[in-house]
Amino acid sequence: MILPIRSKWYDMIRAGIKTEEYRAIKPYWQKRIEPLIPYAGGKYVFEYLRNGYGKDKPTLRVYGFWDVGFGAPEWGAPADEEVFRFHILTVKEIKP
Repeated sequence: MILPIRSKWYDMIRAGIKTEEYRAIKPYWQKRIEPLIPYAGGKYVFEYLRNGYGKDKPTLRVYGFWDVGFGAPEWGAPADEEVFRFHILTVKEIKP
């Protein structure tokens, strides 16, 4: 799955500072992410984080797992609601 993100978050993830990416628990993301959370602890998957929209944008290939919980507001999560959280374990830049 390709997840577009803002430059600020892209740079922090590439540098190893930000280790989670978030998506709101809304129908659009539920049908895409819930199948990746088949049991407690999640399922390890590769995702692609793209700095904006378009095939020519810088892209990271990240490995980790999805779960549901509260995220870090300083990393873009809402302070008072649960979100889908992608825990980033490894990062590889595939398109600078």
